[in-house]
Amino acid sequence: MRFYGVREKWRWLSLPFALGNVLGPLLLGHLFDTIGRKQMITLTYAARGSIVAVTGWLFHAGLLTAQTQTLAWTTYFFVASGGRQFSLPDGERIFP
Repeated sequence: MRFYGVREKWRWLSLPFALGNVLGPLLLGHLFDTIGRKQMITLTYAARGSIVAVTGWLFHAGLLTAQTQTLAWTTYFFVASGGRQFSLPDGERIFP
């Protein structure tokens, strides 16, 4: 399957997604303790929604390349993994 004219390099394009998934909790984790869980969970959910909306608009307008879409989704995974990782303990306490 060809996507953005990229056929053989698709495996390498998934590497930034994995890096974003790993680095999100590592780099955002301390903010959940310093700023506060509720504020950071709200912020990460709002950021994720904004990233998806802007990326969707750019995709619809045909303004994304393989690299820019990869960057957008890497940013999404970075923010989403941090928010998901640190919101789970709160959800477990509320809904045992």
